[in-house]
Parts: sequence; C-alpha cells; structure tokens
Amino acid sequence: MTWINDFKTYFTKNQLVFIFILLLCGLLLRWLQLDIRPFHHDESLHALYGKHMFQNPQILFYKYDPMLHGPLLYHLIPFFYELFGISKFAARMLPATLSTLLLFFPFSFYRHLNPRAFLLLLTFLSLSPSLIYWGRFLREDGLMILTFLIGVLAFIGKKESTKAFAITNLLLLPFTIKESAYIHPVLFFAFIFIDYLFESNKSESFFIQIKNIFIHGKLGAILATCLNIMLFIYLYTGGLRWADGLYQNMFTSGFTYWFAQHQKERIPGPFIFQTLILSSYDFVFFITILSCSIHLYLGPNKKLKWFWISSLALMALCYPLVKSFNFSSGSFWQWSKFKIPADIYFFILIFINGVISSILLIRKRLKILAFLNYSFWAFLFTYSFLGERVPWLAIYPLFFGLFFVAFYLNDLKLIKTNKFRYFLIITFIFTLRVALKCNFSEAGFSNQLISQVHTTDIFENILFKIKNEIDFPIQKQPKLLSLGETVWPTSYFFFNEPNYSFMLGHKELTSFDYILSDLPNEELDLSLSTRYQKIIVPMRHWWLPDYEKLSLLNWINYALTQNPWSDTGAKDIALYSKININSK
Repeated sequence: MTWINDFKTYFTKNQLVFIFILLLCGLLLRWLQLDIRPFHHDESLHALYGKHMFQNPQILFYKYDPMLHGPLLYHLIPFFYELFGISKFAARMLPATLSTLLLFFPFSFYRHLNPRAFLLLLTFLSLSPSLIYWGRFLREDGLMILTFLIGVLAFIGKKESTKAFAITNLLLLPFTIKESAYIHPVLFFAFIFIDYLFESNKSESFFIQIKNIFIHGKLGAILATCLNIMLFIYLYTGGLRWADGLYQNMFTSGFTYWFAQHQKERIPGPFIFQTLILSSYDFVFFITILSCSIHLYLGPNKKLKWFWISSLALMALCYPLVKSFNFSSGSFWQWSKFKIPADIYFFILIFINGVISSILLIRKRLKILAFLNYSFWAFLFTYSFLGERVPWLAIYPLFFGLFFVAFYLNDLKLIKTNKFRYFLIITFIFTLRVALKCNFSEAGFSNQLISQVHTTDIFENILFKIKNEIDFPIQKQPKLLSLGETVWPTSYFFFNEPNYSFMLGHKELTSFDYILSDLPNEELDLSLSTRYQKIIVPMRHWWLPDYEKLSLLNWINYALTQNPWSDTGAKDIALYSKININSK
C-alpha cells in the first residue's frame, strides 16, 4: 500500500488517468486477436518444435540447430500449450507475456523520471508499432530483451550481490537463447573500455564500479553462474536425454554457422534497412531521438560544431562521386552491405555520432545517458552491418533508444511546457494509428515492410479448410501431400496427422486428395491434369522496396501512410484438388 500511495502522490489525477489509458491500450494491442495475423514461416517452425516438445518430449525433444537458435524458447512454448491447448493464440502467448513485462517495467524506477518523461516513455512502450508487432510474433528476441531487463537490476538494485547476479545473467543467459549472445557482450565491454578511457575520474568509471560489484557481491555472481550452467546443461541435453548436446551447442557449432551468415542475404536489403524499419513504424520516436542527438551538440563546444558542419559539407560535395559507384560489383560492397549511396552516409554518420555523442556524455558525467545513447547507436550500427536483413533486429536499438529519449528529456525545460503536453497527445494519436494498421487492419499485408516474407491469409485459410475436412469428414478423410517450400508453414498445422505427408515415398500421387507444390512443376501438371483441379495460390508475399527510388519524400510518405513506393511481390504455389473428393 505504501508503494501505491507514493505512486498516487507522484502523479497528478490527470496523469494517473492517462497512465491507465496507456496501460489499457498497451494490453489490448498485445493480447486482442493475438491469432489474427497468419503465421510467418519462422513462427510456424518455432510453434512446430514447441509442439514436438509438448506432445512427445521423450523422443522429439529439441536438438540444437543454429538455424533455429537456442533451446530455451522450445522449452517454454509447451507450458502455454499445456495450459491453453495447441493453437496460434497459445503459441504467441509467450512473446505477448514478455512484451507485457516490458510494458510494466518502467514502474520499477518511475521515481528516477520526471512524471512527464515517464508518460512519454510509457506512451512509446504501450503504443510502439514495432514492439507490439514483435510482441505478437513467436521468436527468441523477446527473451533477449528480457535479459536486458534483468541487467537493469544492476543499475536500480541496492545490494551488491543483486547487481552481480543481474550482470552475470545478462552475460550468460543469452547463450541459451540466440546467437546474438556473442555480439552483446562485445558491445557491452566496448562501452566499458570507452568509458574507462574518457572518464576523468577513473574510480567512477563503469569498469571500477563493476569490479567492486563483483568483489563485494561475489555470492550473487557465483549463484547466477551455477544456475546458468545447470540450465545450459539441462536445455542443451533435452532434459538430460541427449549427451551430445554438450558438444552441439552455441559455443561450438553456433558461432561458426552464424559467422558465415553475414555473407548471406535471403532478403536483400541495404545497410540502412534497420533505419528504414525504425523510421517507418516508430516515426515519432525516430524524429525525437534524432532531435535529442542534434541537441547534444548545441552547447558551447565550437570544435564539435565545426567538425559536423565541415563533415556534412564534405559529404554533400562528395555525393556526385559516391553516386557513381557501382554497388553491384566487388566483394567490398557485398561485405559492407552497401547497395545505394545513402548507405555510405548512414554508415559514417551512425558510427561517428555513436562514438562522439557517447564520449560527450561521459565527459559530462551523465553515465546512464551515455550507456543508453551508446547502446542505441551501437545496436543500430551492428544490426545494420551484420547478418541478414530481417526486420525484428530493429527492436534492439529501439529498446535502448526509448529509454534514452525519456532520460534525455527528463531534465530539459521543454518537458515542463504546454508544448510538451501537445507533443504527448500527437505521439499518442499518430503512434496508435500506425500500431492499429500494421497489427490489425493490415496485419501481415504485403504493403508492410515489417512483415517481409509473410504467409498469406489465403494460404492459411486453405490449410484450415483442409484440416477441418480431416477432423470432421463428410464421407471420408482427405489426404494431403505438401512438397517443396510449402512444407515450412504447413507442417505445424498437420504434425502427427496420419493423412498428411511431406514426401511422396512409395505412395501414389493419386492417393492424395490435396497436393501443395512449388511452381513451376510440369511433372505434376501432366500427372494430375485429368483428375485434379489446379489453382494458383499466393503462399507468401512481401514488399522489397526499389531502393533506387528511395527519396526523402517517398520515405516520409511511407512513414505516414504505409503506401509502398514500388511494387509488392509474392511466391505463388499450386494447389491440386481431386475433383469431387467427397462424392466417392
């Protein structure tokens, strides 16, 4: 009750009403119609392996595969299947739960923020289209964000053992989740090095503080280490069933596999892809963090001002030369992910600004701000440069960027003016609109850049129809054969179904009532032409922008309307249906 009374006195009645509205919106947006969007092909794989663990854990327990990431996810999904049954809704309850934890997380340190800064942070967390989208998407990244929340205990915890426990979990727990566990400690220790290098009072550097935390709180570190070792062994051995899991894990095959992925791009995209994702969906946040970054340089430091003025002028003068580069040739462009002239500029600007702004904040003794600022730019740069162009990686810089904005604006005079109140209202209305579009009215649509190669409603509805005919037959149970890439999204719905096959084997084609196949397939066309009806179905669709047509106007128009500036694409498949299957 003391906490509740303190909370009530910290905020005005109007602010408390706004907090209630934000929480209500945030919860509804995360949980309402959680199964409305078709399964992405990644989701169907994760849901399927969770199904394996739930239905037959003795035999079908998860064996580590770098393509599918760490085992923790697949051991948690069965918990929701057990409580709520096997369904898309139940499968997505795990990310929705994690996203809800993130929504309530700021309440643990609200006293560190001005009430209006707290409201802005809660507005972004509640309504962020990206956070809601990935909070309704079955992947490991919600678990990775959870490790960041645990790590924050190192800043708000009072006991040294609690802080040591939090830091140890931040470093070790990700190795049961995802291969980015290699990346995050590198970025973390890089900041500690930069902070130690530029902190004038070394005793206040993060390096010395963390060193003291582990000296005085070693019991917490030992406890966390032991817990993580036991969890690691249990998960990678499939519940102590598979001894080879001690040799096939993220420390062995995981690193080499994902290091090789840097050169592969299943979804082609430029270096600025993550910047486009952030700015297209969390447009208000993106403009706000850019404004905060510019504001950093408005102080009396003339050298920094002249540095940026001269640098931007040089970039403008060099544009004709940069524009003439042939980005389609040469291994350097492939390695760097440069595809358009803007990539070079964003590469330089993100890297340089990330370093300089972090050093500037360290010099000003604004340690928390420096860490949040560094994390935003470091994650934006790293996930623009490394690996495939996948949209969910944008949530990592977004997470730190939201907290940076709130803490940066916290002490500014602007936050106390009426202008800031109007800004909050505009942020609420605009962000809610985009969140409703990309998560509900246009959920998984081909015009959504965030969706990428998403399974279509049409294809998923066909699967539901066939599944319904198998479960509730009129005269006989139809048989389904899935071939090629159609197996990925199909197997989840028909796993352990005797009337489903994903390879022909010794069976005759004509023994199946429905056949799903990639296109073209002339052999099937000839074999089935007389007894089957063939229809073309879009299985996946996407929008891969024509980056050559990217302009400031096109970018702003998309951020405001979600109307693509180039054509969308689709992968069509063939559905062969035996004629009059229920009349026999």
